[in-house]
Amino acid sequence: MKKHLLLGAFWWDRPSPEAILGIIWLAKTLYPEDMADIDLRKEAMLFYKTFYGYALTDREYETFF
Repeated sequence: MKKHLLLGAFWWDRPSPEAILGIIWLAKTLYPEDMADIDLRKEAMLFYKTFYGYALTDREYETFF
């Protein structure tokens, strides 16, 4: 903000294949009891393998999340 004028904002819904992982992360963050059976690490690794043919490492996962 400059002089109380909003000059820009983050685009919340930018289209990206990885956006689904962010939605899962947010759901687990906001509703941990309801989402306890969802393993975000497992989902992320499956996502990268399925969509990119890439084996995400534990270190890469920790960097992202």
